[in-house]
Amino acid sequence: MEGYEKLGYVALNVSDVTKSRDFYEKQVGLQRSGDLEDGTAFLRCSEDHHTIALYRGDKPGLKRAGFEMKSERALDQLASRLAGEGIAVHEVPAAERKGLSLGRAFRISEPSTGATYEFYASMRQWGGQPFKPTVARIQRLGHFVLKVADFDAACRFHTEVLDFRVSDMIDGTICFMRCHPSPYHHGVGLGRANDVLLHHVNFMVTEVDDIGRGISRFNKAQVPIVNGPGRHQAACSCTTSTPMESPSSTASAWRSFLSKARVNRASWSRSRRRSITGTVSSILGRRRWGPSNDLPRLLHRGALRPNRPLISFFMIVVPQFLRDLLVWPQQDPH
Repeated sequence: MEGYEKLGYVALNVSDVTKSRDFYEKQVGLQRSGDLEDGTAFLRCSEDHHTIALYRGDKPGLKRAGFEMKSERALDQLASRLAGEGIAVHEVPAAERKGLSLGRAFRISEPSTGATYEFYASMRQWGGQPFKPTVARIQRLGHFVLKVADFDAACRFHTEVLDFRVSDMIDGTICFMRCHPSPYHHGVGLGRANDVLLHHVNFMVTEVDDIGRGISRFNKAQVPIVNGPGRHQAACSCTTSTPMESPSSTASAWRSFLSKARVNRASWSRSRRRSITGTVSSILGRRRWGPSNDLPRLLHRGALRPNRPLISFFMIVVPQFLRDLLVWPQQDPH
């Protein structure tokens, strides 16, 4: 299959669109990019029309996740694959696609979680000013994580049917997957839990200072920090989690990469990934501070109930000589 371009956008149900839009603009640092007549609000952190869509809903949470495909041919290939597995494929009507600034698109209901996934061939580029960072130097939408009751079945569907690739599995509890052939470590995460909920949405930022300024900003806004700073074990990172008095039951997250590069495909393997992770862990000294395994614990914390929105901060500090090792190849070596 030709594959995916990227995780394109996340649509959220919120109880108050105006308050949520102001929060994502003024506290998170996204830029407003339009509204629909029904009150739906769009915000962006790239040249695409939108990265986040906010819908008025009685039950805050994930409305859908949108994935951009490499081409219309890739979209057709995925539709055929899904239909062959007995998954209902629903074309997005032209009028709705126009409002969303999308090309051809279809949606499915992910069978293990019930989450709505949308796959589209293209999104209209923003025609006004380029995205200009404000309170945080956001680079792109990073990933989202779902809490999943039927964890094993959900992992199988994402890998065997959607053709995602596993980047890391932590203690059989957290599975990080990339939208192949995306070079980034993961676009989707699944966490083993007793229920099905949106855990968090992540945005990548430019440097460690963005995290420090974010902590200061939320403290000034009297946003309680309930976890962190700690470290994200799968990515050798530092995390801070913050529940917001925002109406959306989601987490927004920042991750700061001080470098990005691609690996040597010919020498890349799962065992090599493990050895590199161990090397980075040793060099960065990440075992010297922070909780030892924060993600499985966070999945079951009472603080992450569906009515408690969350903000989390991530950073990675990478030595120069390791910069060619930490981004996944465009194609797997097999």
